Amino acid sequence: MFRHALLAIAIVAIALPARADEMDDQLAASLLFVARDPTATTFARINAVKAIGRMGPRGCSAVPGLTRLMPQTRYPHLLTLQEATIDALGQIGAPARPVMALIMRESGRNIDIDLAVARSVDAIMQAADEPDLPMLIQHLHHRDPGTRLRAAKSLGLMGTSARLAVPSLYAALADTDADVRRTAVCALRRVQPDVPPCDAEAAAIALDLQERDPANRLRAVKMLGNFGPAANAAVGALTAALDDRDPDVRRLAQDVLGHLPPPPPLPAPAPGPAGGPPHPTKEPPPG
Repeated sequence: MFRHALLAIAIVAIALPARADEMDDQLAASLLFVARDPTATTFARINAVKAIGRMGPRGCSAVPGLTRLMPQTRYPHLLTLQEATIDALGQIGAPARPVMALIMRESGRNIDIDLAVARSVDAIMQAADEPDLPMLIQHLHHRDPGTRLRAAKSLGLMGTSARLAVPSLYAALADTDADVRRTAVCALRRVQPDVPPCDAEAAAIALDLQERDPANRLRAVKMLGNFGPAANAAVGALTAALDDRDPDVRRLAQDVLGHLPPPPPLPAPAPGPAGGPPHPTKEPPPG
């Protein structure tokens, strides 16, 4: 009887992971159905693709379908869907390595797609099956900028499971290396997607507005445009960008400044005693 009980426990232990895998595959398949449905709204299709990306490696069964979707979304009105599809493959990570060459074939048509391809390929190359969180946090403080950069990328790929690294990622926003700074911002967006961007993230991205490459400056303005109220911390840099040498940077900076939400109101001063003025003044003692 004891042997039968052990056998039953072993069967359950084997079946549970299989059941979890089946549920992941079913979820990925249902999301992929929406993503590939031409009768669905573009907004719904993009959200479905983003949901697959948030599954990470658990969305691996969707890789063939996402790969077929890429060339079908090259039309101008579907470029945002193609960008989301490429990003999702990068978030899936190592299981998308066999289609990396197909991802790279989408380059050369649009700057946003080019950036998505670069992000995706980099994410796939850096993906690790069993990332060591304590080691990656330690590497964020390494003297070699390349090591710090790889650590920030790997932490971003871990998503919400890397929340213990948030303080170190915030510290990396002040890194002397521009690539490390912007990668730390991207990692924070993935590690804590429910937390809105902060002033420190906006300030780190604003430093890219001093880069020589206009593509880097344009990317910085685009990112700040998605930062909401936190972008108010970069108003000075965005205002300076109105005089940028590149017309695209100038135009986008003006658009971002025109759509910035107002900064949050300052907290009200504490009330004075017995309903008096908030900050009572003291008269000087008689001379």
